[in-house]
Amino acid sequence: MAESKRLLILSSPPFVSEGETIERVMWRVNLVLLPALAWGVWSFGLDALRVAASCVASCVLAEAAAQRIMQRPVTVSDGSAVVTGILLAFNLPPGIPTWMTVVGSVAAIAIAKQAFGGLGFNIFNPALIGRAFLLASYPVPMTSWRPYGACDGVTCATPLGIIKEKLALPLPSYADMFLGRTGGCIGETSTLLLLAGALYLLWRRDITWHAPASFLGCLAIASRLSGRDPAFAVLAGGAVLGDRVRMMRHAGDRAVFIRSLSTRGQLGGVSAGVPGALATLALFGCDLVIIETVGVGQCEIDVARLADRGADLLVDVLDALRRLSVRQRAVIYLTYWLGMRADEVARTLDVSLRTVERELTSARGRLEVLLR
Repeated sequence: MAESKRLLILSSPPFVSEGETIERVMWRVNLVLLPALAWGVWSFGLDALRVAASCVASCVLAEAAAQRIMQRPVTVSDGSAVVTGILLAFNLPPGIPTWMTVVGSVAAIAIAKQAFGGLGFNIFNPALIGRAFLLASYPVPMTSWRPYGACDGVTCATPLGIIKEKLALPLPSYADMFLGRTGGCIGETSTLLLLAGALYLLWRRDITWHAPASFLGCLAIASRLSGRDPAFAVLAGGAVLGDRVRMMRHAGDRAVFIRSLSTRGQLGGVSAGVPGALATLALFGCDLVIIETVGVGQCEIDVARLADRGADLLVDVLDALRRLSVRQRAVIYLTYWLGMRADEVARTLDVSLRTVERELTSARGRLEVLLR
Protein backbone atom coordinates (compact mmCIF):
# COMPACT_ATOMS: atom_id res chain seq x y z
CA MET A 1 0.00 0.00 0.00
CA ALA A 2 1.39 3.38 -0.99
CA GLU A 3 2.19 5.77 1.80
CA SER A 4 -0.20 8.74 1.99
CA LYS A 5 1.38 12.05 0.97
CA ARG A 6 -0.46 14.94 2.61
CA LEU A 7 0.65 17.78 0.43
CA LEU A 8 -1.48 20.89 0.53
CA ILE A 9 -3.31 23.08 3.01
CA LEU A 10 -4.97 26.30 1.92
CA SER A 11 -5.60 28.77 4.73
CA SER A 12 -8.33 31.37 4.42
CA PRO A 13 -7.84 35.11 5.03
CA PRO A 14 -7.49 37.52 6.77
CA PHE A 15 -3.72 37.60 6.61
CA VAL A 16 -3.29 41.12 8.00
CA SER A 17 -4.34 41.78 11.59
CA GLU A 18 -6.05 45.07 12.39
CA GLY A 19 -4.04 45.35 15.58
CA GLU A 20 -6.88 44.28 17.88
CA THR A 21 -6.13 42.08 20.85
CA ILE A 22 -8.13 40.22 23.45
CA GLU A 23 -7.12 42.83 26.01
CA ARG A 24 -8.44 45.79 24.04
CA VAL A 25 -11.76 44.17 23.24
CA MET A 26 -12.30 42.84 26.75
CA TRP A 27 -11.57 46.17 28.39
CA ARG A 28 -13.97 47.84 25.95
CA VAL A 29 -16.63 45.36 27.08
CA ASN A 30 -15.85 46.26 30.68
CA LEU A 31 -16.22 49.91 29.76
CA VAL A 32 -19.68 49.48 28.23
CA LEU A 33 -20.87 47.56 31.31
CA LEU A 34 -19.95 50.39 33.70
CA PRO A 35 -23.06 52.57 33.09
CA ALA A 36 -25.41 49.68 33.93
CA LEU A 37 -23.28 48.89 36.99
CA ALA A 38 -23.43 52.52 38.11
CA TRP A 39 -27.21 52.43 37.75
CA GLY A 40 -27.35 49.28 39.86
CA VAL A 41 -25.41 51.06 42.63
CA TRP A 42 -27.71 54.09 42.33
CA SER A 43 -30.81 51.90 42.46
CA PHE A 44 -29.83 49.47 45.23
CA GLY A 45 -27.14 51.26 47.23
CA LEU A 46 -23.60 50.39 48.20
CA ASP A 47 -24.50 46.72 48.60
CA ALA A 48 -24.55 46.50 44.81
CA LEU A 49 -21.05 47.95 44.69
CA ARG A 50 -19.92 45.47 47.35
CA VAL A 51 -21.27 42.54 45.36
CA ALA A 52 -19.64 43.74 42.13
CA ALA A 53 -16.28 44.40 43.78
CA SER A 54 -16.19 41.03 45.51
CA CYS A 55 -17.18 39.20 42.31
CA VAL A 56 -14.50 40.93 40.23
CA ALA A 57 -11.76 40.46 42.84
CA SER A 58 -12.70 36.82 43.40
CA CYS A 59 -12.79 36.05 39.67
CA VAL A 60 -9.39 37.64 39.09
CA LEU A 61 -7.80 35.82 42.03
CA ALA A 62 -9.46 32.52 41.12
CA GLU A 63 -8.21 32.78 37.54
CA ALA A 64 -4.64 33.56 38.63
CA ALA A 65 -4.66 30.70 41.16
CA ALA A 66 -6.16 28.19 38.70
CA GLN A 67 -3.66 29.09 35.98
CA ARG A 68 -0.73 28.76 38.37
CA ILE A 69 -1.97 25.39 39.62
CA MET A 70 -2.44 24.18 36.04
CA GLN A 71 0.97 25.62 35.09
CA ARG A 72 -0.44 27.95 32.47
CA PRO A 73 0.51 31.57 31.78
CA VAL A 74 -1.36 33.97 34.08
CA THR A 75 -3.54 36.15 31.82
CA VAL A 76 -5.64 38.14 34.28
CA SER A 77 -4.48 41.36 32.62
CA ASP A 78 -6.56 40.55 29.52
CA GLY A 79 -9.72 41.63 31.34
CA SER A 80 -11.74 38.48 30.65
CA ALA A 81 -11.94 37.57 34.36
CA VAL A 82 -13.14 41.11 35.10
CA VAL A 83 -15.87 40.68 32.48
CA THR A 84 -16.95 37.43 34.14
CA GLY A 85 -16.98 39.11 37.55
CA ILE A 86 -19.12 42.02 36.39
CA LEU A 87 -21.55 39.77 34.51
CA LEU A 88 -21.86 37.48 37.53
CA ALA A 89 -22.61 40.49 39.74
CA PHE A 90 -25.19 41.65 37.18
CA ASN A 91 -27.01 38.35 37.68
CA LEU A 92 -27.08 38.48 41.48
CA PRO A 93 -29.45 40.24 43.91
CA PRO A 94 -27.85 43.17 45.77
CA GLY A 95 -28.38 41.67 49.22
CA ILE A 96 -26.46 38.43 48.70
CA PRO A 97 -23.70 37.80 51.30
CA THR A 98 -20.11 38.43 50.23
CA TRP A 99 -18.99 34.87 50.87
CA MET A 100 -21.59 33.59 48.43
CA THR A 101 -20.22 35.87 45.72
CA VAL A 102 -16.80 34.33 46.33
CA VAL A 103 -18.24 30.82 45.99
CA GLY A 104 -20.02 31.74 42.77
CA SER A 105 -16.90 33.39 41.34
CA VAL A 106 -14.72 30.36 42.04
CA ALA A 107 -17.33 28.10 40.42
CA ALA A 108 -17.48 30.39 37.38
CA ILE A 109 -13.72 30.63 36.84
CA ALA A 110 -12.23 27.42 38.16
CA ILE A 111 -14.98 25.01 37.09
CA ALA A 112 -16.76 26.59 34.13
CA LYS A 113 -13.76 28.27 32.50
CA GLN A 114 -10.28 27.05 33.48
CA ALA A 115 -11.24 23.39 33.90
CA PHE A 116 -12.16 23.36 30.19
CA GLY A 117 -8.94 25.04 29.09
CA GLY A 118 -9.53 28.74 29.62
CA LEU A 119 -10.75 31.52 27.38
CA GLY A 120 -12.35 30.23 24.19
CA PHE A 121 -12.40 26.58 25.28
CA ASN A 122 -15.15 26.73 27.91
CA ILE A 123 -18.40 25.19 26.68
CA PHE A 124 -20.63 27.26 28.99
CA ASN A 125 -20.87 30.92 29.92
CA PRO A 126 -18.84 31.12 33.18
CA ALA A 127 -20.94 33.89 34.75
CA LEU A 128 -24.18 31.99 34.17
CA ILE A 129 -22.67 28.79 35.55
CA GLY A 130 -21.70 30.73 38.67
CA ARG A 131 -25.24 32.04 38.99
CA ALA A 132 -26.76 28.58 38.40
CA PHE A 133 -24.46 27.09 41.05
CA LEU A 134 -25.52 29.70 43.60
CA LEU A 135 -29.21 29.39 42.71
CA ALA A 136 -29.13 25.63 43.16
CA SER A 137 -27.18 25.85 46.41
CA TYR A 138 -28.73 28.91 48.05
CA PRO A 139 -32.18 29.53 46.51
CA VAL A 140 -33.55 31.81 49.24
CA PRO A 141 -30.90 34.58 49.15
CA MET A 142 -30.70 34.23 45.37
CA THR A 143 -34.40 35.08 45.01
CA SER A 144 -34.64 37.91 47.55
CA TRP A 145 -35.03 41.13 45.59
CA ARG A 146 -35.03 44.79 46.58
CA PRO A 147 -37.34 47.40 45.11
CA TYR A 148 -35.90 50.30 43.18
CA GLY A 149 -34.40 52.89 45.50
CA ALA A 150 -34.29 50.61 48.56
CA CYS A 151 -30.91 50.29 50.27
CA ASP A 152 -31.97 48.14 53.22
CA GLY A 153 -33.47 44.69 53.73
CA VAL A 154 -36.87 45.45 52.17
CA THR A 155 -37.82 42.83 49.57
CA CYS A 156 -40.14 42.93 46.59
CA ALA A 157 -41.25 40.91 43.57
CA THR A 158 -39.67 41.43 40.17
CA PRO A 159 -41.87 42.09 37.11
CA LEU A 160 -41.45 38.50 35.95
CA GLY A 161 -42.06 37.28 39.50
CA ILE A 162 -45.42 39.05 39.54
CA ILE A 163 -46.43 37.21 36.37
CA LYS A 164 -45.06 33.84 37.42
CA GLU A 165 -46.57 33.82 40.90
CA LYS A 166 -49.80 35.52 39.72
CA LEU A 167 -49.51 38.14 42.45
CA ALA A 168 -52.18 40.78 42.90
CA LEU A 169 -49.66 43.58 42.33
CA PRO A 170 -49.50 46.24 39.62
CA LEU A 171 -46.99 45.68 36.87
CA PRO A 172 -44.41 48.40 36.25
CA SER A 173 -44.87 50.60 33.21
CA TYR A 174 -42.88 50.19 30.04
CA ALA A 175 -41.04 53.42 30.87
CA ASP A 176 -40.04 52.15 34.31
CA MET A 177 -38.73 48.88 32.88
CA PHE A 178 -36.90 50.67 30.06
CA LEU A 179 -35.24 53.16 32.40
CA GLY A 180 -34.59 50.64 35.18
CA ARG A 181 -36.94 51.76 37.93
CA THR A 182 -37.80 48.20 38.98
CA GLY A 183 -36.49 45.53 41.31
CA GLY A 184 -34.34 42.67 40.14
CA CYS A 185 -30.72 41.69 39.69
CA ILE A 186 -28.08 44.39 39.90
CA GLY A 187 -27.41 44.73 36.19
CA GLU A 188 -30.57 43.62 34.43
CA THR A 189 -32.96 46.46 35.20
CA SER A 190 -31.93 49.34 32.90
CA THR A 191 -32.60 48.38 29.31
CA LEU A 192 -31.63 51.92 28.27
CA LEU A 193 -28.06 51.68 29.58
CA LEU A 194 -27.55 48.15 28.30
CA LEU A 195 -28.63 49.27 24.83
CA ALA A 196 -26.35 52.29 25.11
CA GLY A 197 -23.43 49.93 25.66
CA ALA A 198 -24.51 47.85 22.69
CA LEU A 199 -24.66 50.98 20.52
CA TYR A 200 -21.09 51.80 21.49
CA LEU A 201 -19.95 48.32 20.45
CA LEU A 202 -21.88 48.74 17.20
CA TRP A 203 -20.16 52.08 16.62
CA ARG A 204 -16.79 50.45 17.26
CA ARG A 205 -17.85 47.62 14.90
CA ASP A 206 -17.11 45.07 17.59
CA ILE A 207 -20.56 43.60 16.99
CA THR A 208 -23.21 43.64 14.29
CA TRP A 209 -26.91 44.24 14.77
CA HIS A 210 -28.00 40.94 13.22
CA ALA A 211 -27.62 38.59 16.22
CA PRO A 212 -29.13 40.84 18.94
CA ALA A 213 -31.97 41.95 16.65
CA SER A 214 -32.73 38.33 15.73
CA PHE A 215 -32.64 37.21 19.36
CA LEU A 216 -34.92 39.96 20.65
CA GLY A 217 -37.17 39.74 17.59
CA CYS A 218 -37.67 35.99 18.04
CA LEU A 219 -38.40 36.55 21.73
CA ALA A 220 -41.05 39.13 20.86
CA ILE A 221 -42.63 36.91 18.18
CA ALA A 222 -42.69 33.87 20.47
CA SER A 223 -44.31 35.96 23.21
CA ARG A 224 -46.99 37.21 20.82
CA LEU A 225 -47.71 33.69 19.53
CA SER A 226 -48.09 32.44 23.12
CA GLY A 227 -50.54 35.21 23.94
CA ARG A 228 -48.16 37.33 26.00
CA ASP A 229 -47.07 40.95 25.73
CA PRO A 230 -43.95 41.06 23.48
CA ALA A 231 -42.80 44.44 24.80
CA PHE A 232 -43.01 43.18 28.38
CA ALA A 233 -41.01 40.08 27.45
CA VAL A 234 -38.21 42.16 25.96
CA LEU A 235 -38.09 44.80 28.71
CA ALA A 236 -38.64 42.63 31.79
CA GLY A 237 -35.99 40.39 33.29
CA GLY A 238 -32.61 39.93 31.67
CA ALA A 239 -33.54 39.55 28.02
CA VAL A 240 -31.34 42.43 26.86
CA LEU A 241 -28.55 41.54 29.29
CA GLY A 242 -28.70 37.87 28.33
CA ASP A 243 -28.60 38.46 24.58
CA ARG A 244 -25.57 36.93 22.92
CA VAL A 245 -23.91 39.82 21.12
CA ARG A 246 -21.55 38.27 18.60
CA MET A 247 -18.32 40.15 17.87
CA MET A 248 -18.40 39.30 14.19
CA ARG A 249 -15.59 41.64 13.14
CA HIS A 250 -13.12 39.96 15.48
CA ALA A 251 -14.15 36.36 14.82
CA GLY A 252 -11.50 36.02 12.15
CA ASP A 253 -8.78 38.21 13.66
CA ARG A 254 -5.73 36.12 14.53
CA ALA A 255 -4.99 38.29 17.57
CA VAL A 256 -8.49 38.06 19.02
CA PHE A 257 -10.27 34.94 20.21
CA ILE A 258 -13.70 36.05 21.45
CA ARG A 259 -17.06 34.56 20.61
CA SER A 260 -20.32 34.44 22.43
CA LEU A 261 -20.41 30.65 22.21
CA SER A 262 -17.57 28.29 22.90
CA THR A 263 -15.51 27.09 19.94
CA ARG A 264 -13.46 24.54 21.92
CA GLY A 265 -10.37 25.83 20.17
CA GLN A 266 -11.75 25.48 16.65
CA LEU A 267 -12.75 28.80 15.11
CA GLY A 268 -12.60 27.27 11.66
CA GLY A 269 -9.84 26.30 9.29
CA VAL A 270 -8.32 22.93 10.13
CA SER A 271 -11.01 21.45 12.33
CA ALA A 272 -10.56 18.71 14.90
CA GLY A 273 -11.81 16.04 12.47
CA VAL A 274 -9.22 16.64 9.74
CA PRO A 275 -6.39 14.50 11.21
CA GLY A 276 -8.78 11.57 11.61
CA ALA A 277 -10.03 12.01 8.06
CA LEU A 278 -6.47 12.02 6.75
CA ALA A 279 -5.66 8.86 8.67
CA THR A 280 -8.74 7.17 7.20
CA LEU A 281 -7.75 8.19 3.66
CA ALA A 282 -4.23 6.88 4.28
CA LEU A 283 -5.68 3.49 5.20
CA PHE A 284 -7.35 3.41 1.79
CA GLY A 285 -4.04 4.08 0.09
CA CYS A 286 -4.55 7.68 -1.01
CA ASP A 287 -1.25 9.09 -2.30
CA LEU A 288 -2.40 12.70 -2.42
CA VAL A 289 -4.81 14.58 -0.18
CA ILE A 290 -5.70 18.20 -0.95
CA ILE A 291 -7.49 20.10 1.80
CA GLU A 292 -9.24 23.44 1.39
CA THR A 293 -9.66 24.97 4.80
CA VAL A 294 -12.96 26.64 5.57
CA GLY A 295 -12.92 29.61 7.89
CA VAL A 296 -10.03 31.09 9.85
CA GLY A 297 -8.23 30.69 13.14
CA GLN A 298 -6.24 27.54 12.50
CA CYS A 299 -3.05 27.15 14.50
CA GLU A 300 0.01 27.43 12.27
CA ILE A 301 1.77 24.73 14.32
CA ASP A 302 -1.06 22.30 13.65
CA VAL A 303 -0.96 23.12 9.94
CA ALA A 304 2.80 22.56 9.81
CA ARG A 305 2.41 19.18 11.48
CA LEU A 306 -0.48 18.19 9.25
CA ALA A 307 0.78 19.16 5.79
CA ASP A 308 3.95 18.83 3.78
CA ARG A 309 3.24 22.04 1.88
CA GLY A 310 0.86 24.96 2.25
CA ALA A 311 -0.32 28.00 0.34
CA ASP A 312 -1.94 31.24 1.50
CA LEU A 313 -4.44 32.86 -0.84
CA LEU A 314 -6.03 36.27 -0.87
CA VAL A 315 -9.76 36.28 -0.32
CA ASP A 316 -10.71 37.20 -3.90
CA VAL A 317 -8.50 34.45 -5.34
CA LEU A 318 -9.83 31.85 -2.92
CA ASP A 319 -13.44 32.83 -3.59
CA ALA A 320 -12.82 32.59 -7.32
CA LEU A 321 -11.21 29.17 -6.99
CA ARG A 322 -14.15 27.87 -5.01
CA ARG A 323 -16.43 28.66 -7.93
CA LEU A 324 -14.55 26.19 -10.10
CA SER A 325 -15.29 22.49 -10.25
CA VAL A 326 -13.44 20.14 -7.92
CA ARG A 327 -11.33 18.78 -10.79
CA GLN A 328 -10.49 22.27 -12.05
CA ARG A 329 -9.36 23.32 -8.59
CA ALA A 330 -7.20 20.21 -8.25
CA VAL A 331 -5.55 20.93 -11.61
CA ILE A 332 -4.82 24.53 -10.57
CA TYR A 333 -3.41 23.51 -7.17
CA LEU A 334 -1.14 20.81 -8.59
CA THR A 335 0.05 22.90 -11.52
CA TYR A 336 0.72 26.22 -9.83
CA TRP A 337 1.36 25.40 -6.17
CA LEU A 338 3.12 22.05 -6.55
CA GLY A 339 4.71 22.80 -9.93
CA MET A 340 3.67 19.53 -11.55
CA ARG A 341 3.80 19.04 -15.31
CA ALA A 342 0.58 18.27 -17.15
CA ASP A 343 1.43 14.60 -17.54
CA GLU A 344 2.22 14.32 -13.81
CA VAL A 345 -1.12 15.93 -12.98
CA ALA A 346 -2.87 13.46 -15.29
CA ARG A 347 -1.26 10.49 -13.57
CA THR A 348 -1.99 11.91 -10.10
CA LEU A 349 -5.66 12.53 -10.86
CA ASP A 350 -5.97 9.35 -12.96
CA VAL A 351 -7.31 11.22 -15.98
CA SER A 352 -6.14 11.70 -19.54
CA LEU A 353 -3.63 14.36 -20.54
CA ARG A 354 -6.25 15.93 -22.82
CA THR A 355 -8.62 16.21 -19.85
CA VAL A 356 -5.98 18.02 -17.80
CA GLU A 357 -5.22 20.45 -20.63
CA ARG A 358 -8.92 21.12 -21.20
CA GLU A 359 -9.63 21.67 -17.50
CA LEU A 360 -6.59 23.91 -17.11
CA THR A 361 -7.61 26.08 -20.06
CA SER A 362 -11.19 26.29 -18.79
CA ALA A 363 -10.06 27.12 -15.23
CA ARG A 364 -7.72 29.87 -16.45
CA GLY A 365 -10.51 31.45 -18.46
CA ARG A 366 -12.99 31.38 -15.60
CA LEU A 367 -10.45 32.77 -13.15
CA GLU A 368 -9.64 35.67 -15.46
CA VAL A 369 -13.34 36.52 -15.62
CA LEU A 370 -13.93 36.14 -11.89
CA LEU A 371 -10.89 38.17 -10.87
CA ARG A 372 -11.55 41.15 -13.14
